[in-house]
Amino acid sequence: MVLVLGGLLFDPLVSEAGDDSSYLLEAMKFSRGEAFPGFHGMFYSLMIGVLIRLFGFNLVFFKLLSLVFLLAHQTFFYLSFRKKVSPFLLSSALLISSVSSGLLYFGSHTYTEAFFMFLQASFFYILSLGFLEVPGNFKHVRNYWKYYLSLGAVLFIMTTTRNLGLVAILTVVIYFLIQKKYVPILYTLVSYLVFNLPYTLYKKLVWNTEGSEM
Repeated sequence: MVLVLGGLLFDPLVSEAGDDSSYLLEAMKFSRGEAFPGFHGMFYSLMIGVLIRLFGFNLVFFKLLSLVFLLAHQTFFYLSFRKKVSPFLLSSALLISSVSSGLLYFGSHTYTEAFFMFLQASFFYILSLGFLEVPGNFKHVRNYWKYYLSLGAVLFIMTTTRNLGLVAILTVVIYFLIQKKYVPILYTLVSYLVFNLPYTLYKKLVWNTEGSEM
């Protein structure tokens, strides 16, 4: 449904709003080595910048990526909740989101919304794999290190795409605090820092960009 309606509503032109073109301009500057993305949605511009460097600038391709991200969101959303909620409720939620013109709009524009929706669904998917049931001892990391690294990567990308991503980290921390499982909180924060610290050093050493400059 998303593929069909998204294709019918696909707009190959740059939108009239400023954000759409700003992400692309930031990505272009990064691909040329002129500046590190300073606009909000850093990781998105970094990703597009890398694609520009590898394959050149192609507006329609970047817009199609947003449609792919919407499809990926639907897929991971389904996988996350198929065993957690009733089939009717899940089908209804997917149907409503599939025909929403407001959501489909982002499927043909280079905003961060479609990408961030995909990240949110990926976050839910990792949690649904049994991550929330991890033991509270230190030894469990032997069996769950892949979960932690996957979660750390998704949390890192979420927070560097939108500041709202910090809520995802807070959600995990609060959940384990309620469960009185303090070791998983430590591992979650460490897994996030595994990705965030090299990124921060890269900004500082290569681009001389301080801390959380946006």
